[in-house]
Amino acid sequence: MKPNKERLPLNETLNALPTEWQEDPLPAIKCLLEDLSKKIVVLDDDPIGTQTIREVAVLTEYSVERLTEELSSASPAFFILTNTRSMSAAEAYSTVWEISNNLTKASIAADMDFLIVIRSDSTLRGHFYEEIQAVRDGSGKDFDGCIFAPFFLEGGRFTIEDNHYVREGEWLTPASDTEFATDSSFPFSTSHIPTYIEEKTKADISAASVNMISLSHFRLEGPEKVAQILSSLSSNDMCGVNATAMRDMELLAQAYLTVTKKRILVRTSASFIRALLGQSESQILGAEVLVNDNKMGGLIVIGSHVPRSTCQMQHLLENNHRLVPVEIDVSKLLDQKENHSEISRVRLLLTKILVSGSDAVLFTSRTLISGDSHSSNLEIGAQISSSLSELVRSLRVCPNFMVLKGGSTASRIALDGLNIKRAWAIGQAAPGVPTWQLGQEAKFPNLSLIIFPGNVGHVDSLTTLISDLQEHIRKA
Repeated sequence: MKPNKERLPLNETLNALPTEWQEDPLPAIKCLLEDLSKKIVVLDDDPIGTQTIREVAVLTEYSVERLTEELSSASPAFFILTNTRSMSAAEAYSTVWEISNNLTKASIAADMDFLIVIRSDSTLRGHFYEEIQAVRDGSGKDFDGCIFAPFFLEGGRFTIEDNHYVREGEWLTPASDTEFATDSSFPFSTSHIPTYIEEKTKADISAASVNMISLSHFRLEGPEKVAQILSSLSSNDMCGVNATAMRDMELLAQAYLTVTKKRILVRTSASFIRALLGQSESQILGAEVLVNDNKMGGLIVIGSHVPRSTCQMQHLLENNHRLVPVEIDVSKLLDQKENHSEISRVRLLLTKILVSGSDAVLFTSRTLISGDSHSSNLEIGAQISSSLSELVRSLRVCPNFMVLKGGSTASRIALDGLNIKRAWAIGQAAPGVPTWQLGQEAKFPNLSLIIFPGNVGHVDSLTTLISDLQEHIRKA
């Protein structure tokens, strides 16, 4: 199909598609997983990749020893937080190369082979080609092609007739016409998957050479046809995927698990991973799981600057008057002379609020400070995230609950602020909002950490979550 630049009416478009495949693939997926002699390893470029799954470990360190231990565990899969979306292309390549190389060494030590899934953004941002190349180079293995499946149900991201869309109300907008396409770090010009791949690979892979799995393949021909397409891949072949429903992802997972004798990379959003692990939709976690009941206040940290995060933050502040707003001045964080004093000021204020039993929402000033290049923008973001991490690390009291808003913010705070080495993904606090239970080595052991993605949810979604947590605490 050719690139489509037109918005599409949501219901009319979805209703005109072929009916979903009737047979439930989950029983077959579970049987295939039981017979699978390989571990599924998910490389996650920010902490929100667990937003559709549960009961899976998340590692933030990837030494050979740590990976050997995880490969030897009983769990069929685990995540590794790479945080590459906050890195330069060179740094991302180096990080993924090291992880892949360490995985190969650990695989020999544990006598356990592995499958690699690269989990990235459903709005087409991230280091697309660099990470694929790094996995191949770092593992020292030849791969039989790569699957690209950016569909994400909870976020309203659909791929139809080879074009990728973002749901906006009752319309489907081509991803290239959204704010995500003008991301200062990962801009792109097309929503047409084959052309996008050509653009991101600088024409190393031409649009004409990209294989596409269509909705008709899923819905009229079924898993055997999809497996046949995957079996035909080789070398640098790319295979894009059309999808508008979880059943499409489940059929893709079933087909993928039947051809694991081939070594196929997968780059995907979170929905495919739920299907690959054979998990049905999770029940939303209750507030009793998400709070400590330790009489301290709760803490919400908002670093993300995407428009949806700013709108959600404004709605929260305007509609929840039990929160104490605390703004941290980004211009001071970026000034070496004022950085320390600004962090100290905010730490003292937050401590006072939390000890009093009140809930605080800490947010970076909303005036966007940009550099003059892609690398300088990444450096600015890294400095802000580092400062927020230092602030969290210096807190002396454990919040009653904790919400981190924004993937890059959450990643840096998780690693440096909370000292997380291994967490356990326990489910979702809201649709598409993952929650981790922290390990004993963390700054706040056993805390249920809620990671609210920057581009997920409606304008009132954050407000609703915080109000539910506060209401539970009030009644306790």
